[in-house]
Amino acid sequence: MSIQVIRTFIAIDLPPAIKHELDLIVQSFKEKISKNAVKWIKIENIHLTLKFLGDTPLEKIPKIKQELATLSNNIHPFSLTIENLGVFPGFSKPRVVWIGCMEENPQEMNLVNLHKEVEAGMSKIGFAPDNKQFNPHLTLVRLSNNASPAEVKQVSEVVKLASIKSPGRFQVDSIHLYQSDLNPQGAKYSRLFTCKLSSSLHEV
Repeated sequence: MSIQVIRTFIAIDLPPAIKHELDLIVQSFKEKISKNAVKWIKIENIHLTLKFLGDTPLEKIPKIKQELATLSNNIHPFSLTIENLGVFPGFSKPRVVWIGCMEENPQEMNLVNLHKEVEAGMSKIGFAPDNKQFNPHLTLVRLSNNASPAEVKQVSEVVKLASIKSPGRFQVDSIHLYQSDLNPQGAKYSRLFTCKLSSSLHEV
């Protein structure tokens, strides 16, 4: 009997006002970048990923749910500011354009601690830890595999020269488990459940 599997990830969602400001930034890029060079991220899909779980057996969902409910009680709500454009892996050959997420008071390390709690909780139930340094960001654009060297350079220059205002700040008071379904039109995300920080589990 085959094991039923879905693709999942754990993330922080964004309020509509922040998504609107991000949309304005993306629209400004569309005026300057060849449409064949990139894959635009749907605004409704932009989120701050805490942990990509990937292929997830359905039988593990209750355990994930319980771990998130437990760890969420250890983290108080906090604020994040969105600012500073960047690219991965670097400007010489960018593959992803992103904007950063920062705490108002970095010394509090609420976001870093939340990420560590998520990693530890998921490790308990068999998900491999991510050994890369946590770099909180929102992905705005992915470069197409078919982008020419000239188009890649164009994207790099546009990001370097971009002058944007910060989309603002928002309160993080919950984390979410999402299911990701891939199709020719792009990824579709479905929220499976939500955990309020410093409180009990709230089903969707």
